[in-house]
Amino acid sequence: MSVVARELLRRQALTLRRATVLTWTKIAKVCGVSISTVMKWSRWLAGQGKETFVPRGRGSMHGSGRTLTFSQ
Repeated sequence: MSVVARELLRRQALTLRRATVLTWTKIAKVCGVSISTVMKWSRWLAGQGKETFVPRGRGSMHGSGRTLTFSQ
């Protein structure tokens, strides 16, 4: 799933929560993710604020975790 698609899914889940009386479990089913994922999004947003809800890439940075340097 692309970064943009994941961001839209997060926003959809949080909009559903604000606009309706759906439970987190029902929202997770609608969005096709686990309840723990939806709760993580909710906690993150509550702690950070909507302005900082920025998509980011997945996985580690290229070159991180190497034991040798490029010159070695």
